[in-house]
Amino acid sequence: SKLRNAGYTAIARFCGISDLSANPDHLIRSILYEANISCPVESIELHRRISELFAKISGVIIMDAIDQMQDGLELLDWLPRPLPNSLKLIISLKEDASTKRVIEEKRKEKSAVVISMSGLQREEERIHFIDTYLERYLKHLDSTQIHAICSSDGSSNPLFLKVLLYEIRSFGAFQQLDQQIKRFGNTPLDAFEALLE
Repeated sequence: SKLRNAGYTAIARFCGISDLSANPDHLIRSILYEANISCPVESIELHRRISELFAKISGVIIMDAIDQMQDGLELLDWLPRPLPNSLKLIISLKEDASTKRVIEEKRKEKSAVVISMSGLQREEERIHFIDTYLERYLKHLDSTQIHAICSSDGSSNPLFLKVLLYEIRSFGAFQQLDQQIKRFGNTPLDAFEALLE
């Protein structure tokens, strides 16, 4: 709230989870709406005036998983360049065959800082993640249980860890906790299936 009181805006959008984040046009409109900036009705006019409209925002806009939107990568082409000094954009997308070309172009342009993230590769990172997450709920696992989680192939994926830890933090039978941990398998998909069971 201190940031908002200082006129600094922080807007986050998680692409593909609602109608307003399902395509680039709706996404931009929802961002401008939250920033209290009126925008043109016509999409062509919105694209033409995007630099002018974004210049009115002072703060940070986060757009997560733009590759999950239909035509999401096209959004990168019509975002303003250069950005106004008062605005920072943080955009995430999965690096795969369909996005590799776009990511390489952005690296060469040097109009953006491109950071590749590879998950939790070191066991110390995984242990820290587990301890920090459970600490918030005044919970703790013993070293054997932590090792069992960290030795799973899925433990390098933060989403896998978060799903598993979310479930075991409220599991009441400590004697059966080791079996419960094994139920979550080795991938985020395994973890979600165990969650749904």
